[in-house]
Amino acid sequence: MARMTTKKIEEKGQRILCGYFAECDRVDTYIPCNDKEPLWDGHLYLFNSSDQKADQVYGRIPAQLKSSAKASSKNTRSFPISVTALQSYKRDGGLAFFYVLTENPEGSQIYYSLLTPVVIKKYLRVPAKHGKVSITLHQLPVDKNKVTEELFQFHFDCKKQTSSSDKPIVEIKDYLGKSGKRQFTVFAKSPNPVDNVFKHMQNHPLYLYATDDDQNVTFPIGDGPVTLKIGKNIDQEVSVNGTPYFKGCTMFEDEGETIVKIGNFFTFSSGNQDKQASLNFKLEKQSNFKKIPYLSFCLDLIKHGKFSIGKLDIPCDGLHPDIQLVERMKTELKILCQIRSLFKTMHIDGDINLDELDSNAISNLEALYKGIVLNEPLDLKPGMEKIVRIEIGHLVLYVMFEPSEDGRFFVRDFFMDDDVCCLLTENEVTTKTSRFTLLSVEQFVEASNFDYSKMIPSYEQFIEQDERVAQQANLDMLRMILAYDKTGGGKVKLLDAAETLNNWFIQTKRFGDLPINEINRLQIIKRRRTLTDDENNRVCEILEGDYSEDYKTACMLLLDNQAGAEYHFKRIPNEQKEFFKTLPIYHFWK
Repeated sequence: MARMTTKKIEEKGQRILCGYFAECDRVDTYIPCNDKEPLWDGHLYLFNSSDQKADQVYGRIPAQLKSSAKASSKNTRSFPISVTALQSYKRDGGLAFFYVLTENPEGSQIYYSLLTPVVIKKYLRVPAKHGKVSITLHQLPVDKNKVTEELFQFHFDCKKQTSSSDKPIVEIKDYLGKSGKRQFTVFAKSPNPVDNVFKHMQNHPLYLYATDDDQNVTFPIGDGPVTLKIGKNIDQEVSVNGTPYFKGCTMFEDEGETIVKIGNFFTFSSGNQDKQASLNFKLEKQSNFKKIPYLSFCLDLIKHGKFSIGKLDIPCDGLHPDIQLVERMKTELKILCQIRSLFKTMHIDGDINLDELDSNAISNLEALYKGIVLNEPLDLKPGMEKIVRIEIGHLVLYVMFEPSEDGRFFVRDFFMDDDVCCLLTENEVTTKTSRFTLLSVEQFVEASNFDYSKMIPSYEQFIEQDERVAQQANLDMLRMILAYDKTGGGKVKLLDAAETLNNWFIQTKRFGDLPINEINRLQIIKRRRTLTDDENNRVCEILEGDYSEDYKTACMLLLDNQAGAEYHFKRIPNEQKEFFKTLPIYHFWK
């Protein structure tokens, strides 16, 4: 057989494509042979009725046709298109692309891709090779009604997306993750009346659209259409063997089977006549405390082979989990539970990501769990018993070691160990005071296990013996406020501790002849919120008292009166000015 010329291949491809659409009641083609248009070859016309009269035209879709004498039995094909052409298709509102294999042994094969502006933008994000990007094409379905529905929806979406074609793609997760109420709309377009709108939506991929409140512009969300599943929230407890795990789930009905979803991590499908029941876990890669209930649920479900929604038991027969995967899950759960228990015992706020820790760091946390939570003595390397600061990942822990009778060591939380105190010597006079006095501003900042629940008793046991303990406690409180400021307000526990200590001063009437407690109370409040009128009036009352210039400077700073603060600051004795700058009240100096 003589080889076909390019012209004859294109003519045959045009006949094949037009012949296909000749059997569609609502679609007609206008694709001339040997068309000279550089970007498209013609149009598909959509009609509101099967009469296909001129006054029944619903719309038209630009079409590009490529033909080849190659043969293929694949369901999908790829075809390179120049970036310049794709940009033009996007600007003009989309294109239907067809690729016809004219000499397929089992009959001609038509591949197609409906390129909406969003789909084109997705392709344009792919690095080009020699100025071209390969698009994916699928076999044109035999069902003409299905194709007709696709084309009507495609035409609608192209029109809807043209106004925002020059804008970047708005990802679904980014849009839904924004604060405030999030709304989106779906538009289902069909050439025929739809009896069940919700069923139609579940069986046809659709774009999500949102509206910009400021400009009243509708724009698509996501990089393509999505299949919507209309489900209902079940506000009943999800449990395994009587152990509750989640407060509810979502249930869907789809093609004769029931689907149960818990968040994005668990999906159970009951199956139907053509499909077996299935179970799917999608655990987060990040290993932290949030993962504990999910791991526990999965392992419990694998063990018992069923779960419950309220009083309804749902069997999960035929589970054949990967044994190695199950063992990894058990190990991960054990370590996370131990570390969470350690965090709770040592009053450590926040979470931890095991993936960011090396094996040595995890071993150290496991050792601390045994030592502090289980109170087991530990074997330490020589010299380690002198270490009080332990750094593990992002954690900085302050601990104390105490020798046991067998040569090992018990480990104690520095902030909870009542046997630790501070000895201060001045002018050959030693003052015994709280262990909190031992910490500098920087140590208050970095200590992950900082806890103040035993702070007041740690001062009370010494204060009756020496009144200087109260003065030292006040200095310790000021260091806590300075530390809070150094964290940028991130470690609120420090400010809470300072407030607790200052309230104790007020209750026990320490420093009653000076407004120290009141100024400190107000500067702590000012770090949390704006002072009220009554609180500002209280500051003014202190200003009117017969107090030194440093107190008046502090009051002016509390009132945000910078000019007044500078006036009184100038009147402070020179030898006291540098000390004033080290106080936390100077935080408000502008």
